Amino acid sequence: GKNEIKNTLEGTNNRITEEEDRISEVEDRMVEINEAERKKERIKGNEDNLRDLWDNVKCLNISIIGVPEEEDKKEGHEKILKIDFPKMGKEIASQVQETQRVPNRINPRQNTPRHILIKLTNIKHKEQILKAAREKQQITHEGIPIRITADLSTETLQARRE
Repeated sequence: GKNEIKNTLEGTNNRITEEEDRISEVEDRMVEINEAERKKERIKGNEDNLRDLWDNVKCLNISIIGVPEEEDKKEGHEKILKIDFPKMGKEIASQVQETQRVPNRINPRQNTPRHILIKLTNIKHKEQILKAAREKQQITHEGIPIRITADLSTETLQARRE
């Protein structure tokens, strides 16, 4: 009698101890998971901040898409604005800080002309150009359809697509 009860109690105590150990392991794992989640949230916040910074850096830039590269030999990029926006082109051409062709980031082997990046001195002029481009809807340069857009970071474009 007594021995049986003693054995049963010892067995029960052993099982309780094992279960307590398991519970403790699960609790430790939950702490790790929570920490990982917090890290993930911090990383996401940092990525958002970085994207905002990039967009601020690029806030004076516009992108002209679709102009054949051979046009570069004929005239400066700011002349494209003069031709396509005769009303404000002259004023804006004087507001161009720099222009350049940018490497094709999405698919370097694609046979499309590289985008022209135009850095303006003033955000007001950028907004005027983008507004005029929206109103005009179909912009062509020497008969070829082109697009004028705000130069946004790849991250922002990706986020907008998602």
